Amino acid sequence: MQLHWLRQQIKLQNYADYTKRYAEIVLHFPEDVNSRGFKLSKRHKDYDQTMRYMRAYADLCFEEWDLNRRRLIDDKAWKVWEGGIKTAFRKTAFQQAWKILKDSDTEYGSDFEKFITDCFVSQKV
Repeated sequence: MQLHWLRQQIKLQNYADYTKRYAEIVLHFPEDVNSRGFKLSKRHKDYDQTMRYMRAYADLCFEEWDLNRRRLIDDKAWKVWEGGIKTAFRKTAFQQAWKILKDSDTEYGSDFEKFITDCFVSQKV
């Protein structure tokens, strides 16, 4: 019983840590990040900061995806994270940032890159 309780506590702590990281990242996104008309290329004042946090978000998504792939988190946690990732990458700002990240020196591997581009649905960047 004690071992079961300890496992639950570790899972909860892990989930809370990732939730905290997510919150810290999204607090630094521009207010209009969810707008359909978002143009990353027009962000002269905050382009660098926006991209810094977009990269941090993509890194966080990769870590969550990798934890799921290696079966280090439970299915319920993954479903929550997966839903959030899919929602984010259906948005214009995230698609634009992903294209820039992929064209830079960032390499996440083809499986994760396919997962993200599949999130785009039919929208174009």
